[in-house]
Amino acid sequence: MNTPILFWLHVPIETTHGDWFQLPPNGCLNVLGKRARLLERNLPNSVSLTSASTGVIKQWLIFDPVNEVEARQLWKELKEKFPALAFEEKASFRIGQNELNIATRSKYDGLIPTLIPASFTPDPEWGVPNITSYMNGTLVLGTKLNSISPITDIRLIAALDLEIASRYDVLPRSIFLAQLTILDSLAVKNEREDATKQWIDAKIQEANKLNDPGLISSLTNLKQGSHGAAVRALVSRAVRAIGGDRTEQSAKSKLAGQLYSIRSALSHAGSGPTLNVRGARELVSIVLKASILDIDVLDPIAFATKQCDGNKP
Repeated sequence: MNTPILFWLHVPIETTHGDWFQLPPNGCLNVLGKRARLLERNLPNSVSLTSASTGVIKQWLIFDPVNEVEARQLWKELKEKFPALAFEEKASFRIGQNELNIATRSKYDGLIPTLIPASFTPDPEWGVPNITSYMNGTLVLGTKLNSISPITDIRLIAALDLEIASRYDVLPRSIFLAQLTILDSLAVKNEREDATKQWIDAKIQEANKLNDPGLISSLTNLKQGSHGAAVRALVSRAVRAIGGDRTEQSAKSKLAGQLYSIRSALSHAGSGPTLNVRGARELVSIVLKASILDIDVLDPIAFATKQCDGNKP
């Protein structure tokens, strides 16, 4: 009878705001019915966990050896429960959503959740934290800051705050949703044609007899275009504002529609096609850049009027 191969399970715990755990007196604890050790590494004094960006791993769990099926089930349960645990504790720790790596020796990358054969003694490698800066203080603060226009529009301030916050994230799903939320929050829905609104008003009158507030609300919302159409129009205006031609406007607008459809699938069904995080970031960058240069990009009527005035002989 073959003896099943057993594995240690290494689970790195990431924090960005110093929400690490107090160590048990002997380092051992019971997690989801399995014995584990909570371990901690010393970081250079120059790495501050109260202000560091993502990717800082201070602590990790090592579960006593179990067979591979048990280890993978345990990892699955941890992934499913950790987000809600962080929410309940009002803390910013997480274990990520990476697939399990299988180590071939005692040493392995400590940043990745890993199965280590029980015949090895787990010895994670962390590398050296990047504590240098790529930004030239003289250039950025002494020169570039002077050329930045003050931002006073509350919509744009909120969008910039969310975009900056998303840079502290590493999960593709979270980043993607943040980017689409930015576009959605800045997009203004257009009013439909008068004839269409009159037809909708007539239907609302009929709906009043049914005493269905939800139906009446839905019909009222139809007087404006869809959120998806508003996002596509916003992107098109932004591309035009920074000098893009009609071909580029059409391409970016089409991309916006595709990304918005993926966002809708994620929001309503919880899953969808492959996330295009790079495309989402690109569109947000275009919209924010254009809006900083000309806030009327966010106003379809004002922007259209300005374009018409600019085209007058």
